[in-house]
Amino acid sequence: MWHRNLLRRVATTRNVSLARFRAYSTDDPNNLDRMLPTLMNLPEKPYPNMAHTFRNFIFNHFLIRPYFDPNYSSQTFGDGAKSAIEFVSNCLATGDFETLEKSDALSNDCLQELKRNLSLFSMQQRERLQVSKDDFLMSFIYQIGIMFDDDHDPGKNLRQIL
Repeated sequence: MWHRNLLRRVATTRNVSLARFRAYSTDDPNNLDRMLPTLMNLPEKPYPNMAHTFRNFIFNHFLIRPYFDPNYSSQTFGDGAKSAIEFVSNCLATGDFETLEKSDALSNDCLQELKRNLSLFSMQQRERLQVSKDDFLMSFIYQIGIMFDDDHDPGKNLRQIL
């Protein structure tokens, strides 16, 4: 019972960022050197939202597959997202911004913000950014959205998956 209360306290505490903390069993849990500076000012989603999960199911099975992309699969998307995270984190850990620019994996605004924020990291902190697909314990699609781009191409639609 005490572990549930602790988990609730950690999940709701604003001072502790779950996304910036990578625990290692051999380190002292009170060591603040393991905390990383913020890379991007994005909301943290440490657990799924049940309303979004139901909505995602509806979007996936009744909108995206029948009308936009019959080959879409949440599993395939998740595997691609993990590969993208691995690629970007390896480039950031090594400071290889040229490869990131050539790949178009990130928007120019995002890349500029990452460059600016990464300058606050020490070399040890940069190395900790490196992520492998095997590091993921759990992943989930938080929210699926469909946006229509009326300004450029009337027949083009964009899917937004967070």
